[in-house]
Amino acid sequence: MLGIYLLIAALSFLALYFAVKKLTLNIDEQTLLEPIKMDIYPKFCDLIDEKIREFKENVQNANLALKISNQKERIKKIKSQLENENLSPEKKNQLNNQMSDELKQL
Repeated sequence: MLGIYLLIAALSFLALYFAVKKLTLNIDEQTLLEPIKMDIYPKFCDLIDEKIREFKENVQNANLALKISNQKERIKKIKSQLENENLSPEKKNQLNNQMSDELKQL
């Protein structure tokens, strides 16, 4: 009978020993990985933030280039209309004002 109690005690000890060992390994693993995660996360966020900033600048530059090209086209159109000899002085004055407004916007 004493042998059975010793066997149960030994098995309980082994089960408890391996459970504690597994728990301590998990805790050690978490403490080792946590600084890595804390170091990677800000770098990752900074990288994403930088990419978003670059994308925004590219979109703004593209919009600005498009706006400038549209204004240049309007100026060319007004200039070609001014070169037309059949325009009245009032119309020429109006076109000159339009062209000066377009140039101010550039």
